[in-house]
Parts: sequence; structure tokens; C-alpha cells
Amino acid sequence: MLLVALAVATLVILSVTHAAYDPDQWQHLAVGRYIWEQHHFPTTQLWTWPTYGAPDVDYAWGFEALLWPFWKLGGLGGIYLWRWLTTLGAFALIWAASRRMGAKGFLPLVVIVLAAMIYRGRTQARPESVAALLLAAEFLLLEARRHGARIHVGWLVPIAWAWANTHISYYLFFVVLGIHALAACLPPRREGAPPARELWLAGLASAAVSFVNPSGWRTLWQPFEFWLVWRHEPIYRTITEMGPVVWAIHRRDGLLLLLVLWPLLALVRATRRGLDRVEIATCLVFTALIAVGQRFTGVY
Repeated sequence: MLLVALAVATLVILSVTHAAYDPDQWQHLAVGRYIWEQHHFPTTQLWTWPTYGAPDVDYAWGFEALLWPFWKLGGLGGIYLWRWLTTLGAFALIWAASRRMGAKGFLPLVVIVLAAMIYRGRTQARPESVAALLLAAEFLLLEARRHGARIHVGWLVPIAWAWANTHISYYLFFVVLGIHALAACLPPRREGAPPARELWLAGLASAAVSFVNPSGWRTLWQPFEFWLVWRHEPIYRTITEMGPVVWAIHRRDGLLLLLVLWPLLALVRATRRGLDRVEIATCLVFTALIAVGQRFTGVY
């Protein structure tokens, strides 16, 4: 098992060792340098003209502060190290979560290799690399708790805070938590199952702590503002990742295979062990995200 895990880790690293072509990383590095040198969170526009000096909401300041030391100490090698560590970390947490759910043997590692072929396209030095780690950590905590481990729900609160301060997709934290909380409230309840009330309280605490960021509520409003306003702007319509999935890109990476296999295997499992409401709901939500745009292929 150890040898196979090392082989899988090597394949994952190789899969994300490709050109660091994302131009956004330079803006992220500029902001990270500013934070470290000025010991201040920029809340005004300092990077473009003619909006220089205007109020600015930077949801990714936490990621930028984390990324800058990697570049400062290692240059391009530091950027690759960031990609390797965040990708391996996300898949390691998901592997641990899958084992908590009952997936034994080598099959989870096979699935990780398949998933890595899809995820590799989203592994530039971007804020979503932190979001992937946080999503995986949330899955691990919730699934371990759901399957009998004594996990204090308070550990979810710092995940929510970190997510709200690193990436605009923070709302996915509450989507996943809501799925688990609702499923825990519905009958029949398993004997000895942890109380659903704890999850609702964790959600309230997580929502409150998410407001603790340099721009307050304006940061939390951004994903909704994008959906209601920004996505209709011509400049956003030109960004490929915000458009529909380009299926030609995914002809050979296994995305279509997973889109078919996940619901199929969930139904097979339901006939053998009973309906897993959390898995079915998660499958429906994350599959629906694929229909929203290309940028959610990594999340899937």
C-alpha cells in the first residue's frame, strides 16, 4: 500500500508539473509582496489605472500572503512547490475521507489518479488551490463525524474563516455543511448518530466568523454580485473559464467517465446498502456546478 501510495503521489506531482502560464499569478504576487512589506491589507486599488485609489475588495488576500514567501525564497521553483504541496494535500485529505467512508484497498488510489487528470488543469498558483485544500478538509471532518469518529464541529469554523479570506467560492463550505445538516435531520436517524443541532450551530458560528476579513460584508457579497451583475458584463464573457465547459479539452482526461460513473455507482450502492442521502445530494450539487462553467471542473 505504501509503495502504491508513493507511486500515486509521483503521478499526481507529474500531472501538475506543466507550464505556469497563468498571468493572474503576477497580480497575486504583487499584492502578497505589498502585504509582507507594508504589513497592511490593501483596501484600495493600487494596481490599475484609471481606478487607482478607488475602494477595492480583495477576497484573495490570504492566499496572496501565503504565496509570496514561496516566490521570494524559491522563485519559479517555489511556485511549483506550492502547486505540488497543495495538490498532494487536497488528495491526501480526500483519500483519508474516503477511507473513513469505508473505501478500502487500492481502488481509492486509482480514483485519485483519474481525478488528478481532470484537476491538473486547475492547478496554477491561484486562490482556488487553497479552496481545494479547505474543501477536502471539510469533507474529511464531516465524513469522519458521520461515520462515528468523535470530531468536534468547532474545527469547521476556522475552515470557514480561512476560505472566506482566500477564495470567492467560500459559499461551497456552507453548501456542503448544509447537505450534512439537512441529511442528519431527516428520518430515519441512525442509532448513535451525532446530533444535527451541532452542525447548525457550527454553520451559524462559521457565518459569523466569515465577516472577519479586511472588507467585511463586501467580500462575502462578491459571488452573488458576480452572478447577478458581473457575469453579464462583456469583459467577463470573454474569459473562457467562466463560460461553459469546453468538452474538447476533456476528451481524454476522464471527466465524462466520472460524470457517468459517480451517479451510477451511487445508485448501485443504494440498492445494496440503502440510500446515502449525503452522497446523492453532493453528487447532484457538484454535477450541477459543471453546467455553470469550466471553472468548476476542478471542484468536481
